Amino acid sequence: MPNALKYAFVRFSLSSLLATAVDYGIFAAALAISDHLLLGFVAGRTAALSVNFTVNRGAVFHSRGHTALKLAKYLGIALMVFGLHYGSARTLLTHTSLPPLAARMLGESVIFLFSYGAQKTFVFRRRPPDEASAHVQKP
Repeated sequence: MPNALKYAFVRFSLSSLLATAVDYGIFAAALAISDHLLLGFVAGRTAALSVNFTVNRGAVFHSRGHTALKLAKYLGIALMVFGLHYGSARTLLTHTSLPPLAARMLGESVIFLFSYGAQKTFVFRRRPPDEASAHVQKP
């Protein structure tokens, strides 16, 4: 694994930990107020998405330009990952005696690598110089 890829993955992991702290804090607070699992997921994830996109765009993948397009792609992947997370937690809660936080952690740890690859490939992909220059309009 090249060093640049290792460092990007470490930065992605740290960004994910920060977003997870925000997410789980709000998730736990929502569950303390209500037993509604989906409400907890949505509240936590919404706050975490903002933190995660901002940090991943700037500090992890050093992405520039086309913020609206990148955000739209990021939200599409985030929605898919959210569905996978919620489905895995719901399945674990139905078929095991795990508490909600443990079920969520287990399900999300499996989906983590998918999220990294999807963001790197589809959202924050750097175009090779020859491809990038092909999109520059000449007068």
